Amino acid sequence: MCIGSVAALAEEPDRLMLEEGLGTCKPSAWRDGYEQSGADTMTEAGLQLCAYRASSPEAMVYFQARSLPASLLEAEGQENDPARGWLVLEEADTLIGKGSRNTALRLLDRNRDLLTSPAMERRDELLRRLCALLPEPGGADLDRFAAWLGRGSQGASGQAEREGRLMGLAFIARSRSKLADRTAERTAWENLAKAAGETEFVFLYYSAEAQRELARMAFAAGDLTAARSHIDHAKAILRTRSAEGAPAARNSDAGMDAGVVQLDARIAEAEGIPLARRFPQGSLAGEPITREIYSDFDLPLGDAGQARMEALLNLYRDLYEARGWPDVIRRPSIPDIPQLPSLAFQLAQLLRTSDADGAALEANALRQAESDDDRQDIQELAELGRQRSEVLRRYLLLTAENSSNEIQDMQADVVRIEARMRVLQEKDGGIFDPEGVLSGTDEGLHPWYLALRQSFAKNREEDFLLIMPAQEDIHVFAIGGHDNGHNFAWHRIRGGVALIAPLVDRLRCQLDPDSCTPGALAELDSVPPSPLEAKAQMAFDQQAAYRLYDLLIRPVERVMKLGDDVFVVTGGKMGSLPLPLLVTRPPRKGYDWADYEAMRKAHWLGDRYAFTTAPSLASFRPNRFHQLRVTSDDLLFSVANPAFSGKESLSQMRSARFFSGALADVSAIRRLAPLPGTLAEYRRFVAALHPSEEVALLGARANETVLRQSSELGKARTILFATHGLLPRQNRDELAEPALVLTPPEKATLADDGLLTASEVSDLKLQADWVVLSACNTATGSGGSDSLSQLASAFIRAGAMEVLASHWPVRDDVTPQLTTLTIRTASANPKIGPGRALQRAMIAVRTGKGPDGKLLAGWAPDWSHPAAWAPFAVISNGDEAIANDRFGLRTGN
Repeated sequence: MCIGSVAALAEEPDRLMLEEGLGTCKPSAWRDGYEQSGADTMTEAGLQLCAYRASSPEAMVYFQARSLPASLLEAEGQENDPARGWLVLEEADTLIGKGSRNTALRLLDRNRDLLTSPAMERRDELLRRLCALLPEPGGADLDRFAAWLGRGSQGASGQAEREGRLMGLAFIARSRSKLADRTAERTAWENLAKAAGETEFVFLYYSAEAQRELARMAFAAGDLTAARSHIDHAKAILRTRSAEGAPAARNSDAGMDAGVVQLDARIAEAEGIPLARRFPQGSLAGEPITREIYSDFDLPLGDAGQARMEALLNLYRDLYEARGWPDVIRRPSIPDIPQLPSLAFQLAQLLRTSDADGAALEANALRQAESDDDRQDIQELAELGRQRSEVLRRYLLLTAENSSNEIQDMQADVVRIEARMRVLQEKDGGIFDPEGVLSGTDEGLHPWYLALRQSFAKNREEDFLLIMPAQEDIHVFAIGGHDNGHNFAWHRIRGGVALIAPLVDRLRCQLDPDSCTPGALAELDSVPPSPLEAKAQMAFDQQAAYRLYDLLIRPVERVMKLGDDVFVVTGGKMGSLPLPLLVTRPPRKGYDWADYEAMRKAHWLGDRYAFTTAPSLASFRPNRFHQLRVTSDDLLFSVANPAFSGKESLSQMRSARFFSGALADVSAIRRLAPLPGTLAEYRRFVAALHPSEEVALLGARANETVLRQSSELGKARTILFATHGLLPRQNRDELAEPALVLTPPEKATLADDGLLTASEVSDLKLQADWVVLSACNTATGSGGSDSLSQLASAFIRAGAMEVLASHWPVRDDVTPQLTTLTIRTASANPKIGPGRALQRAMIAVRTGKGPDGKLLAGWAPDWSHPAAWAPFAVISNGDEAIANDRFGLRTGN
């Protein structure tokens, strides 16, 4: 068949739905609204099935408003609707694609009575066989499955059988791509391409995927002719897959997926076609193309995964360099027009996904609510969304033994929740939550939004720094707040992941011996001790710290000014290392790396800039500069010195199992040694802050039950948790989420098992300016891959404005000075912001001189080591600048 006529397939009715008697479903009909197309005679389940299978943009708008689990729950009890069975099968297929094998099997088992037609029964068997192959089928497993698939397809003529065969062939091909046998993989993709053909609308994505992967394999093998043939074939299929017709003339990538465009560009490069010619700039309204005024291709990411987005970011950078553009340019300033620098900046943000994103957005929206009613509405809408998700999650986990009453209760819950959500979403003429705070966003933040905030900062400059790995490279973006024509920087370190990893590991090992990797430990052990190291002084490799600065920061530093506040988002290894401990000048030749005096006088990056860790740049999206509500009382709420009765440190319990089923193992918690230093820290806090009121949960009272029952917690301005922090990567048992360790009860219950987990923290209602997590590793994400842990994220979601958290275990003698100096400085000088408050505290601890010039009590020379002064990070979404009027909104300055 001629590829050019594929769009006509959108007018053909869905054959499976016709054969199964489910109605006439035409993909193209969604363009005009299915209510006008005659499909309004379908059941609700039939419409959902049609929308899911059509996959056109218009159909997906309808489909996404409900989701398959919601449609299945709604259709419960409609025994005579055959569309229900196919919705079950489609959802099971979706779950299998996500790797949720057990949930898929539960769904199939519970709804076996709905799978009444022969086609449904055969699809059910196929899906069960796919479940049996998960999670990682081997070559022999796939061979046996392929033989079964071949036997089952012999003589099969129905649409359902043909679709099932394609599902199986696609599974085989995708699984083969993870194995080493390239010949078997190529054969699998060829089989899929041949079986899919180009004669039926629902099969075209299979065809395009097969052609794309065959192009990838041919390109990897150096066969450019075959690669070009396959990728052009994939492009032709995708270009006409949409029923909307041909793409716009200038944008030849309309309708493509990210993988096809990226691969096509690499093949073109190998053919000698420059990237700049492959992706030409376009004119805006006929204006001459300049460095600032132009338009670029707009490539929808669709379902592109992490690996494909990383490859695309590197392609963007190659194109940037092919155009001859320098690392530092004027900031992109047209938010609605796609331009390469802003596209890359937005894409880089999507490479780091974190629960912190939603937490920061929600907390930001709550603080900017203009009235108590608005604040209540936002909280209610967010909570309703979580409740709906939880109901649907539990619904998918039901078994055949669950009663019909339970299902009816779930149906009633969803109806009630969705009705109330619609009321809230339609408030004020449908503009409630205009920034998409609660619904989230699938796009990174355009630099223009940050420029808007920076324009309010006036002489209080704020910069933004984004450090993100992509494949083997590392990308660094910086946006300065200075309108000097050089306020946007984008630098790539080729091979940066391999360059930076050993440097970070080396420094982490010197900061926290428990975090040493075998490689870093072996490397450091191979270096003879320096004279001062031989005297038991701690070493710190300033050369490695300078090398990191030279690779990451120096190339983009031109857009930043000395003394600026810098909001930082990092991914990869750098998420485990605070930027203030990098040094901006190389150490002198032959220096002793255990010389505390040299450390005290070193040129630290933290002296140049005041760093604040941002949960995500998206948290600045709803920042509309409304006056923020600060309603907390001058109350210090402390949790310290839990009642542990053992003798083991947390590092000695790496092999302990802290959970027994769904609850914590209280006997394991009791084995921990007491923390008397945290009691001293609490007392220092009280003495330093002089709060009008204070509540302290100490010893046996430092438990979950008392914490939850305390009405003062939600009123406190400052909250201190001085206890152990337990992270997933610290323990062999691989905890599902991090937790703060509190006094264990006699017997674990759901309400109190001795561990305050991140999800439990999220449920707290806080109004605190500061939450101080004086515990172990509360700022570093699991595995160091995320610059913000779930714990810090949870406190922000619960309502905290700033979180002070540590990257490694803190010292009992130094920590009270660091934390109290930070809080006291911020409270006394609200205009300077939390980042500067921490900066001043770190300098004071390192040098021994407080902000008032007086010597710090108890100061010792080893406080100059970064392990002592640099463990903490301030985590904030920037709300405090508005709350403390640092932008002069109330005064008009």
